[in-house]
Amino acid sequence: MNRLADKVAIVTGASPNIGGTLAMGLAAEGARVLCTDLSPSVAEDCAAKIVAQGGEAIAIAGDVTDPAHADEAAAAAVDCWGKIDLLVNNAMFFQQQGVLTMPYEDFRRQLDVILGGSFLFTRAVARTMIETGTAGSIVNVLSTAAWQGQPGNIGYSTGKSGLVNFTRSVAMELAEYGW
Repeated sequence: MNRLADKVAIVTGASPNIGGTLAMGLAAEGARVLCTDLSPSVAEDCAAKIVAQGGEAIAIAGDVTDPAHADEAAAAAVDCWGKIDLLVNNAMFFQQQGVLTMPYEDFRRQLDVILGGSFLFTRAVARTMIETGTAGSIVNVLSTAAWQGQPGNIGYSTGKSGLVNFTRSVAMELAEYGW
C-alpha cells in the first residue's frame, strides 16, 4: 500500500525511537522523507535505512531551535522534491528532573526544543506550504505527560502540555488555507 505516494514529509528528531520509526513508516507508505536531528549521524542513519528499504530520503542535521536550520530544512525538501506535504514535530531534549533539582538552563532548553523547535519548523513549513499551494498536515508528537503531568519530569511535562494549545492555535490560524 502506498497511501503517501508523491507526498513529502519532514521529521524532526529522527532518532531510532519515535522519530525514526515515524520516518520509516511514512517512507513505507511511499512518502519521500527529510530526516533531521541534532546529531548528523542519527539523521544520516535514518535516511540511509529508508533508502536501503527502497524509499527516498535525505538527511539535514541541525538544531531545531535555530531558525536558519528550520528554513534550511524546508528549502532542502522543496529543492529536492518541489513541496512539503507533512511535518512531524518530534524533536526532544529529555532530561527527567523535578522542579527542585532541575537547573533552570536545562528547563529552558527542554522548552526551547519542544516548543521553540515546533514553532520554528511549523512556521517554515507552513510558509512553504502556502507558497507552493500545498494543503498539508502538521503533526506535533505529544505524550500522556501533556495531559496529566509527571512528578520529577517538569520540563518535559510543561513542554508537551504547551504543545496542546500550540497545536490548537496553529490549527485555527492556518484553517483559512483549507488544511
